[in-house]
Amino acid sequence: MFGDDHIKKIGLLTENEAKAALYKLLYAEYCERACVVGKSQGQEGADKADEDFAAKLAAAVTNKVFGKVAGDDIGKKFVAENANLIWHHADWLSADPKLCAILSGAAYNTCYARYVSAGGSRGMFSNKFLAYVRAQSGLGSGDYEDKIHWSVKLFREIRDNFGPYVIAPLESMITLGIFRPLSHNPNEREYYDLVHEFAFSAGLPGFMSRLSFHLAEPSPYPLPRPPENRSVTCQICGAPARLYCLSCNQSFFCDAHKCNHLESYGRLGRHK
Repeated sequence: MFGDDHIKKIGLLTENEAKAALYKLLYAEYCERACVVGKSQGQEGADKADEDFAAKLAAAVTNKVFGKVAGDDIGKKFVAENANLIWHHADWLSADPKLCAILSGAAYNTCYARYVSAGGSRGMFSNKFLAYVRAQSGLGSGDYEDKIHWSVKLFREIRDNFGPYVIAPLESMITLGIFRPLSHNPNEREYYDLVHEFAFSAGLPGFMSRLSFHLAEPSPYPLPRPPENRSVTCQICGAPARLYCLSCNQSFFCDAHKCNHLESYGRLGRHK
């Protein structure tokens, strides 16, 4: 069994790389959506305001996924003004099973490192964190109600003894439907390697792939893309469109025919 220092080190590396890669992936996605719609209006692409909004939204969604609260006034204001939008984009990630598996392993490594750093026991019969993860993964003994009861009991014990910060990433991903069941004996190095590949795929500088087959392939973690056709028109009336909705099968709308999901949102979902 690896020592505490190993758990803490690999947990911190996993957390930093996973957050950075997810942010970059989301930021690029949001900027591309703005660019598609901007070009349909004769613009060169996404304007500075769209890029700034995309950066804030990507950061807020990444924080939401990892259960982190914005630490500065600008971030807190953005979250307060766009709470529903942030939840929508974070929840949307649950539709990608490969990304969910990577993030689930990242949450495990992150939380385990925090648990150990806070003084949590790793003994065979006293490791409450591992017992909690197994209960959440549906691998414990007993029926469904027993598993739920046991999971809640362990969560409360970890939260009360070590603080909500320790378990926040896992709890957030469970709430968002991102968390996927892990193996009975989780492998921290395996989860880190998957996150490292994710960081490489996202194009973070300084990350080299450990799996050669990824070098000859496009990113193995694509998010759904808007239509490639740059002449974007309203799906209802055919007029030039600028409103893009993920909930409506990635459809575009003009101002007159915007869907209920976009009633208060603009090009990237920003509040008007």
